[in-house]
Amino acid sequence: MKDYYIYKLNEVFISYAKKYPQSIHQMARKNTLPFDKEQHQFIFLDHNEVNTLLKEVLNKRNDYICLNHTHYIRNQITGESCLLKVYDFGIYLRCSTKFDILKNIILQSDSNYVILDR
Repeated sequence: MKDYYIYKLNEVFISYAKKYPQSIHQMARKNTLPFDKEQHQFIFLDHNEVNTLLKEVLNKRNDYICLNHTHYIRNQITGESCLLKVYDFGIYLRCSTKFDILKNIILQSDSNYVILDR
C-alpha cells in the first residue's frame, strides 16, 4: 500500500510543493490563527469538489462506498483497494500500488492538484 497527501494549490506554489513537500505538509496543518487562515487560503485552494466528482464518476459501481467524505473502492477480481479521505487541510489517499483509480481521477480533474508522498 502506498500513502499520499493531495493538495490543491495556487499555481504559484506547485513547483515549490514538488521541491519542498514537507513544508507543504506543515503549512497545510497550521491554519488556526486568523492570519494563518488567510495565508492558508492564498496557498491552498478549495478541494471539496472532490467529493462530488468521485460520487458522480463512481456511484454506479457496486464496489464503491462513500461515507462522510471517505471514499473506498475495491477491485473485486484482484482484491486491491483504494481509500480516500477528504479533510479540511487536504486529502489523504491510501491505495494499492497497481490500483490507483482515485488518484488518476483527481489528477485528470484539475492541474492544480499536487500529490505528495506521505
